[in-house]
Order: sequence, then C-alpha cells, then structure tokens
Amino acid sequence: MTIGKALIEYSNILESKGFESAELDIEVLLCYVLKCEKIDLLNNKNVELNLEQHNKFVDLYLRREKHEPIAYLINKKEFCSYEFFVNNNVLIPRPITEELVRLIYDDISKNNKGSYNIIDVGTGSGAIIISLFNKIKYKNEVMGGIYNKDICNFYATDISKKALEVANINAKKYEVVNKINFLQGNLKFPRNVKFDYIIANLPYLYDKGVDFNKDSSKDLKFEPKIALFSNGKGINTVKRLLKKSRKYLNKEGKIYLEIEKGELDIFKKIFKNVYQFDGYYEDRIVVVSLL
Repeated sequence: MTIGKALIEYSNILESKGFESAELDIEVLLCYVLKCEKIDLLNNKNVELNLEQHNKFVDLYLRREKHEPIAYLINKKEFCSYEFFVNNNVLIPRPITEELVRLIYDDISKNNKGSYNIIDVGTGSGAIIISLFNKIKYKNEVMGGIYNKDICNFYATDISKKALEVANINAKKYEVVNKINFLQGNLKFPRNVKFDYIIANLPYLYDKGVDFNKDSSKDLKFEPKIALFSNGKGINTVKRLLKKSRKYLNKEGKIYLEIEKGELDIFKKIFKNVYQFDGYYEDRIVVVSLL
C-alpha cells in the first residue's frame, strides 16, 4: 500500500465512523510510523509502505478506531509550544490548560516581584509546571529577569506514583529535575512553605454526567479516571484543595484552578467568606485570592 492510498482509504473509514479529525489522525499516525513530517507524506504519496511500516500503522489505526487518543498512540502531546511525553497514566493536556499557564505567566511578568514559591498540585505529566518554568527561565535569560533563580522555588505534587514517573521523564527532557521539587501525596504540600501561586488542574467531572457512548466522550474512557472524576458531582476534590490552601497561601497569593462549566457559583457560595473568585474563559479557569 502506498502512502497516498493509506491516507485516503483510512481517512475515509474513520470519517465514516464519525471521527471529526479523521484525515489529521491518519496523517499523524503515518508521520509517527515513518518518522517524517506532514510535507513528506504529501511529497511521497506514491512510495510503498514496507511490511513493518504497514503492520505498525494498521495496529495503531485499529487502536484509534476504538477511540484511543492519538496522544497515547504516539506517546507525545504538544503543550505551550513544548512537546511532552504522555501515556495512559496521565491526563492529556488540553488547550484550555494552555490558557491557564498563560494567565499565570502574565501575572508573574506583570508583578515582577523577584522571587516566588509556586506549586502545581495534581501535576500529572508535569506539563503545567515545566512549561511555566521554561517560560520564566526564557524571560529571565533572554529578555531580562522577572525572578531570582536562587530564591524561586517550584514544586509539583501528585497522588499517583505512575504519573510522577511520567512527570520525571519530562523533567529530565527539559533538564529541570533539580529545579522542580516533585512530591507524592494526596493534595500534597511541603511543610512550612507559603506559596505565591498554587496551581491545580484537578479532577472536576461527575462520572455519572459523562456518556461514554457519545463520540465527544469516547476518548475519555482511555484516560485515568483518578484524574478525571471527583465525588460530590465533581466538586469534592477542588473543594478539599481550597480548604487546605488557606494554610499554605501567602496573603497576596493566588490560586489558579481549572473547573467545569457551572461550578464557579457553587464554589463562590461555599467560600463566600474566605475567597474572592474571578472567572475566565466561560468560568473554566478561576483565579482565587484571600478576602
């Protein structure tokens, strides 16, 4: 089978099964198998796949046909212009979470305090904290410092040992193993440390509110349930974090959260005498500060 024929035939099959990004999915899988760029596919449509390439591609295609996410099939996901290793032990980073990183970075750049304690609770692949560290480091080295690297402290925690193994792979890739303190634990915070920024993209979905038979939700069944779903109709984990964070947040510090649509008013009501909440991106991202 030629590259061109594989592109057409398998894209058509996926499209007939309701995949919205059928052509792109096939292009990504072929590029992964052939270790090439998209332009190479277009320039070599008449080139035959050898037996090994064909078998590997078909195996990946069959997994994608069952809605296994592309990121797990090729073990990588681009996030904030960086490429991260991912597998089914961690949540796949989403575009909305890139906006979370952007908001935090913009706030740090604007404040220009000089030193910060920053923690990413429920770090998963480490994409948030590593991206933020890299952006701050770049600004510091290339465009003039916005933090003191000697007294700035970065932490990342997760309940899952396997997730932290993935985070460490990414930390090694970007040479930040000794720059970010990784800790295992359930909503873990280091002792006797107050934070300027607490970041958390925790499970916020209600398991009974997701229909895995819908095309838009089928991919979710492959992601770790511990990173997706929370009790209390999706709010319990974030609620526990907000209760615990009072002890660890500096007076002028901020908590950056990603939540589900419709949850913000619930948190405002629960913590009306404790926190101020500001919502962004249809209240999917929330910035929390002490009253």
